[in-house]
Amino acid sequence: MESNTIRSSSPKTGYSATVEMFLDIGGVHHDISHMGPDFIILAESTNCPPCDGIVGLVVDGRLKQWTVRLPDGISTGTSRVRTAKAA
Repeated sequence: MESNTIRSSSPKTGYSATVEMFLDIGGVHHDISHMGPDFIILAESTNCPPCDGIVGLVVDGRLKQWTVRLPDGISTGTSRVRTAKAA
């Protein structure tokens, strides 16, 4: 007889990391809601010409930062922003 029970191979720890993401352009932080390998989605749109920016990722208080190129800039009304490797 088959069982319809789904078994989890990972223990339930109740742990959930605290995560913050932001884009820094010229010292101004913009909250990021989603991030992918070649894009970010801003929590609120803004207007900015093509430039370099710094993406910050904070996980449980540990900050990692890297520079990205915004080849298309950011347009007001559009939250998805294309990113590329900075030179």
